[in-house]
Amino acid sequence: MKYLVSILSLIIVLQSCKRKDFFQDEQGTGETNIQLVGADNMIVDFGSVFNDPGAVAMNAKGNPLVVVVNNNGFSTNKLNSFVIDYSATDENGQTVTVSRTISVKVNNTDLVGTYSVQSDCKYNIPSVPLPVNFFKNTADIVAGSGTNKLEFTNIDFASGNDIFYGTINDNNIDLTGSLTISPVGIPTPFTYQFTGTGTISENARVITVSYIWENITPIVGGGIGSCVAIYTKN
Repeated sequence: MKYLVSILSLIIVLQSCKRKDFFQDEQGTGETNIQLVGADNMIVDFGSVFNDPGAVAMNAKGNPLVVVVNNNGFSTNKLNSFVIDYSATDENGQTVTVSRTISVKVNNTDLVGTYSVQSDCKYNIPSVPLPVNFFKNTADIVAGSGTNKLEFTNIDFASGNDIFYGTINDNNIDLTGSLTISPVGIPTPFTYQFTGTGTISENARVITVSYIWENITPIVGGGIGSCVAIYTKN
């Protein structure tokens, strides 16, 4: 009989524990938490409409909490990376926070247009006493064969037919091309090879390129040099 009572007592205790766990689950035994809806890293196009998927938060009892969003100056009209913070506070004053990183990227069509050009890119030829500008004070940028490809056209004083080819990497740009120049009184033209790396401004209207150039057809003078050109969209 003693053993029977002990077994019954054990069963009662076990049932009591199970009931306690169930009761706690019903009341909430977890912690106040917040979770992102969607990815924690996103890439969006410059100038596009961004629909924030947001975040959800619950208190320890599983009841939803109001989520407050701090976008920290985020705008799709700015080429940059932004961190958006989402926070919620429960009835006990505990605040939980989660963040999402959004990178705004430029496509080639965002840069198409006519640009004003300022540069210190010059070359010397024997028949001219002062350095001569490589580039005109305007240039056209057109889309290339791919969303990250550009062509800089109508760029030089000489033939006007030379093209620089650009590739967009993140919000930077790499350029390569050559200029053929035929100075008056010199029978053989000069050919200059250019490579450049540039940055695109936050508003996607200014491209600043650092060039290195080399006279690859050294008829007279030859040489190498470096310069900077600033392209501002009209």
